[in-house]
Amino acid sequence: MRRIVLLVLALLPLLVVTAWLGYRAGHRRESPAGVRAALARRLGPRLPTAASCGAVQRSPLDRYDQKTIYAWVDGGAEAYLKRGFIASAVATYELESAGGRVEIEGAAVRFASREGAAEHEAAERPQDARPAPGVPGAAEDGTSLVVRRGRDVLQLVSFTPDVEARDPLAQVARAWVQEEGR
Repeated sequence: MRRIVLLVLALLPLLVVTAWLGYRAGHRRESPAGVRAALARRLGPRLPTAASCGAVQRSPLDRYDQKTIYAWVDGGAEAYLKRGFIASAVATYELESAGGRVEIEGAAVRFASREGAAEHEAAERPQDARPAPGVPGAAEDGTSLVVRRGRDVLQLVSFTPDVEARDPLAQVARAWVQEEGR
């Protein structure tokens, strides 16, 4: 009997540690959606895939941060930095439209605060802006579009002269909003 008592006493700390670890593991587990959201925030701003916005193709993604922004924004980098620029993702899309093929540069830009993003959105808003079809809060003028969600701003510019780009711009913006769950 004494042997059994000693065995139980010897195993008791092991059982306590095992129960404690099991309790902590069950309460520390992150939800998959929370993990995905945290990873997306850490990766920085993203642009939609070519397939998700109906593009014929998308160029490779270029990424810029506070040190490399000068390579992307020629002459206006200081304004971005003043608003709290953190990072950007830039790519060029080719989409088909009724008037022919449209080439659109897309830039998803992340700022340190919502206020900085709002200030940037206001600065980039087209002069003759009108609401973009199917993209709440977006403003476009047929050749460019800007929309903000939280700390991120999407800027789209068509480089195809004489082709109406309103619908292709809205396609890319809708995909960006949907992919990010904004």
